[in-house]
Amino acid sequence: MKSIYQDQKILGSVLLVGAIAFLTANLAIAGGFSDGGANAIVCVDSQQNISKVELLDLFEARNLRNQTPLPDERHYSVIADELSHNISRGFLPNPISLGVLTRQLDAKKHILLPGVRLKPISDSDHFIQPPSPNCEIKQVAIYRVQTDKLYVVGDFWEKMDSVNKAALLVHEALYYETRFYGETNSDRTRIAIGHAVGGANFTPANDDVPDSAIRCTSLNKDPFTDMPFFEFWVFKIDDEHTRIQFEIFNANLIIGKTFADLNSSISFDPKEKQDITVFPVLDSLIDGGKRAIINSKFENDKSTIKIGTFTPGVVPTYYLVHCK
Repeated sequence: MKSIYQDQKILGSVLLVGAIAFLTANLAIAGGFSDGGANAIVCVDSQQNISKVELLDLFEARNLRNQTPLPDERHYSVIADELSHNISRGFLPNPISLGVLTRQLDAKKHILLPGVRLKPISDSDHFIQPPSPNCEIKQVAIYRVQTDKLYVVGDFWEKMDSVNKAALLVHEALYYETRFYGETNSDRTRIAIGHAVGGANFTPANDDVPDSAIRCTSLNKDPFTDMPFFEFWVFKIDDEHTRIQFEIFNANLIIGKTFADLNSSISFDPKEKQDITVFPVLDSLIDGGKRAIINSKFENDKSTIKIGTFTPGVVPTYYLVHCK
């Protein structure tokens, strides 16, 4: 079965030539693609002068996951290249593509004049606030599809260090890509940026998948992206455990290796007679802790396998799976 990564190789090649221009035109045709932005923690001193600006991604990384950004005094563009290359190993088939998109956004950024601010947009879904009364979450940048420009608050940009500037640009590039595949908020993008700035190494979604692995795909597709809701490999890792390793999870393209290990009592062979439901927990930099729910029911001389996401208190939506 053809992998979404094979399809992305075409996209990666086009990005090297046309980058943002190609994607913007196609997203406009597809419809449903909105502007995207980034937030930052902006602190002022007793004279109301800006004293510190930190990207929300890094603030969340420190406070939610105890990740400390690695200090780096190099030019922000050099840091951005390294961050985008690292993340793209887990997200794109072509390591250059995300870097090209990041550099394109840097070249097309428009720094606003002193005192000019951006109207907030609701795409971050954040749930923590800075503790100081002198610090607030502010809109630091917005990418506008209509003008194909990244607008950045000049007063905030001036106070950002090289790491935060680099993280902002890669955030915008990665969030651009995830919106292309249907995501409507920057939650997963911010987690990825926090991990990358903290020094985590991203590995491909298909890392260590053997050639003998079974490939499973949900028959239902997302109406916006035309991608299946779930796509994953299944293979034994030892006599007692089977691994499911995802390429698409709940209509989101995987960013980095994401898997769950199951007791081998469940089989993805429709000829196997079984009635079982399991709730595997994902092991992943970005989606770790999320639960899938897999149900296999034997009827009419075959097992029907369904998959969905498990959230306590929420009735799951199941998707019929075909494996081969």
